[in-house]
Amino acid sequence: MHKLERFKTYLGNEKYYHDFLVFFQKEINEKGWRAVLNEYLFANDDRANDMLSRLYAGFLHPIIHLGFGIEFQQPAIMAEALAQAAVHDNWMAPLFLGCEKAAEANRGKDKPKKTIVQLLQEAKNDEKLSKAAHFEDGNKIREGILIRAPDETIALASQYTIEEDELEEKTAEMINAAGSYTLTHPCTLNTDQHTSLLHQHSPTPTPRHQVRLLLHALRQLQHLLLRLPLPHPLANRKAPLTRMESLERHHHVHIARLS
Repeated sequence: MHKLERFKTYLGNEKYYHDFLVFFQKEINEKGWRAVLNEYLFANDDRANDMLSRLYAGFLHPIIHLGFGIEFQQPAIMAEALAQAAVHDNWMAPLFLGCEKAAEANRGKDKPKKTIVQLLQEAKNDEKLSKAAHFEDGNKIREGILIRAPDETIALASQYTIEEDELEEKTAEMINAAGSYTLTHPCTLNTDQHTSLLHQHSPTPTPRHQVRLLLHALRQLQHLLLRLPLPHPLANRKAPLTRMESLERHHHVHIARLS
């Protein structure tokens, strides 16, 4: 598996989970977990970009393992996360890498930044995007949104960018946006959605790598929320602020630091 071409032949096949687990355990034992994460997730080469996309497949279970592994500095859990990612599909790659490319092209342009809530509302108001997922689609993102509105999806999601010095603030914004959106909607879906964040002060990943992880999570979150049937209740309304909105305005950086 140390050879790239050989490594690629085993990706996406669940029967090789144990082989990947043993492989990453040995890699971590020999190189240390920081070096292994940098090599297999953050090197920004073909293998790392492929693995980083797979990390978000399967309703985020590999990223949850990785988050816990880094949070508590448990190499065994990190090896599990990498092995899980390796046997997942990489169908999110066109979205993630397409968004990164589009966002980079717009970086530095003097445009006002949009919030997550603003972009979610734009997605709801977009005729093509809001109807891209059909009830009969087995996977509403893969077989719906990314098939029927891929260009619109990338154009929308790539508008959300994060600079390294904004990492804590944007992490808090994601927490509050997801919390307020979920708490103010009726329970209409029987799903088991999980979100996990990496600890902001862990020695690795670096802020630049954390930004990339956060952006990928946000972009998947945006399209998961497109499946909800109602428009966002917090957009363009004159009612008093909710508790979550008040927290977002006054305490969002503090919330990001809570463990």
